[in-house]
Amino acid sequence: MTKKQQNGFCNEFESRMDDFFKTNELFNDNDEYADYWKTSPLRWLKTIVLSIDWEITDDGLNTFIEQINELQSTYYKNDKIILMFFKLLASLGKYIKDKKANAHPDAIKLLILSYKSLEKIILTKGMTDVEKKIILSARARDFSELKTKMIQKDKQAKGQIAHTKESERKKEIISKGAIKKKMLDQAQNNADLPLDKAILDSLNDIKQIIKNEFKSLRDILTNSGTGTK
Repeated sequence: MTKKQQNGFCNEFESRMDDFFKTNELFNDNDEYADYWKTSPLRWLKTIVLSIDWEITDDGLNTFIEQINELQSTYYKNDKIILMFFKLLASLGKYIKDKKANAHPDAIKLLILSYKSLEKIILTKGMTDVEKKIILSARARDFSELKTKMIQKDKQAKGQIAHTKESERKKEIISKGAIKKKMLDQAQNNADLPLDKAILDSLNDIKQIIKNEFKSLRDILTNSGTGTK
């Protein structure tokens, strides 16, 4: 993320969300950290997280993931605990971006909570690695539970799709059966209808012609036999 992009992104949200910063307990800064946030590497990430909490957009999530990648490769590349937090946050960001409105509702909550936990271990002076790992483990456990919920939600969605397709297939079979029955009924009705009089007259004429021809043939054979005697 370039400096120009950072300034533009920050100004856009800070200009319309100053009150939100002051009243939202998730982002209510202590005065003792005021100087820290002026130059903190997390300043931009915090602004982006706030924007995601306010409104979830592809641009916001893309910027969130880009900023995490930048922080991982620069300021915190040698801190394994912080890197694990970044990995967790990136996974949540990519999941929410991929699923959008179909994402599990707890995903955004965990993203916010994980960021606050990351902020806590960075800002709290004198926190031991053991204490940091305890916080990290808690968020990792939350993420594991969320993954189980994600899988269940996906299975339910797939089951619903399969059920819908099966219902549509059955409706199609029933519809085809009804059409076939209608055609058979129509054919039966047509068979029961009286033939047109002109057709009947033509058939009778043909029958009469054939009958006359057979009669003439018999007469010829009979006369021929008489003449021989």
